[in-house]
Amino acid sequence: MKRLDHIVDILETAVNREVIGAHHNFWRGKTRDQFIALKVFGKDLLVPGKSADSNLIKALRGIMPFGADIDPPQPGAIFDRMPAGRPAVPELSIAFIEKWIDDGCPDDDMDEPVVAAMRTAGVAAAAAPAGPDVYVRFFRDLDQFFNFAVSDQTEQDINSFFSIAQTWPGFKAATDLPAWNSAIADATVKDALTELSDNQLRLIAQYFGNPPDRNSLNDALWQFGMGSLPADDQRPQDRFHRMNGATMWLMWLAFADASIRLSMNAPQWTVNVRSICLGLVGDALFRTDRPVPQRLKITRYNAQDPNLQARVIGDFASLADDALLNAAIGLGREALFGAPVA
Repeated sequence: MKRLDHIVDILETAVNREVIGAHHNFWRGKTRDQFIALKVFGKDLLVPGKSADSNLIKALRGIMPFGADIDPPQPGAIFDRMPAGRPAVPELSIAFIEKWIDDGCPDDDMDEPVVAAMRTAGVAAAAAPAGPDVYVRFFRDLDQFFNFAVSDQTEQDINSFFSIAQTWPGFKAATDLPAWNSAIADATVKDALTELSDNQLRLIAQYFGNPPDRNSLNDALWQFGMGSLPADDQRPQDRFHRMNGATMWLMWLAFADASIRLSMNAPQWTVNVRSICLGLVGDALFRTDRPVPQRLKITRYNAQDPNLQARVIGDFASLADDALLNAAIGLGREALFGAPVA
């Protein structure tokens, strides 16, 4: 399969293979040379070698002159993000198109291992592993949805969860699982958790795939935890994505714990818990910009360990169900109280 064939499939999937109005399905039946020569509404679709200047990428991401429908709209945008009125194309699929453009739009075949993996998984879209630029966009959208442009309903849902979060045993020196199970079973809390879970998983799928690329998700949380992500020039008021309050890692673990116990896509949240634990460790050992009293107190790992990231991943990788939840509780307690708490 040629890379261009896969890009066409990504675009077809984005519109559910339906015939669309306005510019129509301009990608259909084109040779490579015809595709890169396309103009849509008088604008060049592609600039080979320069994905950042290519209108196809700008349209899919909602970058000016696209993004009039994004909340808040892109300044100066006059077109909607594409495909208009439909879910955004997953970030990893956009990254695949970007790589092809940056490579000069070659008329080449996809690597056979990638094609084989697609066939095995039965998926329509293969995605290259994400990198720091993708991680920055993920955390920007996460912040936008849950903080900067939060809807009234999402704010209510967050407040409902926060009202019971510190019942999670990871915040306590002694376990009281019945109290935690009772707290998350409350109908209002459960409804709030369902909405918040669905939206977190939606964003993770958009940027890391579904199921997510675990290596990329781990790396994203690790860099976020350490505070080492590149600056975000689209967020000048706060250019660096990192956890603002250290104990928010415990809040996130409490949320993941509740999602698993309530069977809200437990397999995906099992993956997420492992990555969140990794990010917490990164924060505890490398966020030296925090005042000492506010730092997490992880003592089981050493910041000088050259294999630290792999060691933390390995410690949690084989755990699932109660074993994983208990390990996360133990990590939360250690983060708050210092030495591991029995």
